[in-house]
Amino acid sequence: MNQNTTPTRPRPHDRRQFLRFLGLGAVGTGAAVAGVRLLPASAGPVTPAATAAGTAPVALLDRAGEPVLRPETARNIPPGQRTLVVVELDGGNDGVDTLVPHSGPHYRRWRSGIGLDPNDVIDLDGQYGLHPNLAGLHERGLAVVAGVGSEQPDLSHFEMAARWAAGDSAGAGLYREGFLGRCCDALRGDEIVSGVSLGWGSVPALSSADALTMSLPDPDGFDAMVRRDLWASELRDGLALMARPRDESIADVARRGIEDALEFGSLVGALPSGSEGYPDDEFAWRLATASRVIRSGAGVRVLHVPLGGFDTHAEHRWQHDDLMRRLDQGVSAFLDEIAAAGMADDVVVATVSEFGRRPLENGSGTDHGAASVALLAGAPVRPGIHGEPSPLDDLDEEDNLRSTVDMTRYYATLSQGWLGLDADDVLTGDTRPLQGVFT
Repeated sequence: MNQNTTPTRPRPHDRRQFLRFLGLGAVGTGAAVAGVRLLPASAGPVTPAATAAGTAPVALLDRAGEPVLRPETARNIPPGQRTLVVVELDGGNDGVDTLVPHSGPHYRRWRSGIGLDPNDVIDLDGQYGLHPNLAGLHERGLAVVAGVGSEQPDLSHFEMAARWAAGDSAGAGLYREGFLGRCCDALRGDEIVSGVSLGWGSVPALSSADALTMSLPDPDGFDAMVRRDLWASELRDGLALMARPRDESIADVARRGIEDALEFGSLVGALPSGSEGYPDDEFAWRLATASRVIRSGAGVRVLHVPLGGFDTHAEHRWQHDDLMRRLDQGVSAFLDEIAAAGMADDVVVATVSEFGRRPLENGSGTDHGAASVALLAGAPVRPGIHGEPSPLDDLDEEDNLRSTVDMTRYYATLSQGWLGLDADDVLTGDTRPLQGVFT
């Protein structure tokens, strides 16, 4: 067991923490703080002329004060690098209505008022079937990891979301960084940015020690990084001067944050053009942006895409049906575009959610539960049910489904089974990947 997963060295000059403390949200400095928008919503889009001409020069300086322009060289990432897109189903996705136990008496008893018609589900093995609104992903090859959760569950959104972000199944406080951030640290190469979240706000799962990880709520917000007018040019020059290294004081941490922002901003400004074929939906738009980042060849290895609304305490039926539809249509369009770009074998989409829902309905809705299911999609995925479904006749003391696949094993499957890392380098506990999930 590798014990390096619990950092002990002091890190007083963490640039993200420093910038977050200062509240710097201006162009450039804000990019180093996950979740801070760089320009107001009124900022215009990158013009075709600017993107066709390439990235605008940014007068970056290295630690010796010499000019550099790393974004150009950083795009020359070798093809074939495996990329993980994590879709976070925020609020607690109902595993019972995602992988439906349609053949026995339990489902009808649990969901007599709000349940799906068992005849409508997409049968997988005679006992379990997919939600009917996941038909598109089923046609493209969908893997379901059943029984995913914690052996010591908690019904608090905040607690379980924190555990999933850290990859800390029992909530023991094992890690300083997030699970995805540790993966980015282990994968770090010559790329400018290793991990990107396509949503607003700080993303604890992408918190890292060494690799640069950022939120990208709107690529057009980096307009000033690529425009060629006098104002934008002088702004970049001024920020580059501010980023010039002088010493190793705490102020230099902020300067390095500005440098990171300039580099990433110029890279984002040169992303491929927008995509077509996606639904008119914010979640789908985020996936379209993820596709642009991947197709740019910038070397980003881990992407995080949120989809909220899964806390279905009331009106569960129509809400969950709609969420499954949005998930299916958005991810299907994303996979189709990745395949058209010749990158189908390099990209896997995997879902996480803080917990499942209680099997027994509460009237029109479902309450917080324990074990759920996770979905994996993409050409490298072997379709079908993986892991062991939670026992339907042996609920826990809270009348919730018991976990049969601990989140640590699920994360080991993603980190080692897909990304090629040693799971013991990023996780502690039962780090055995599930076998047969990937082809």
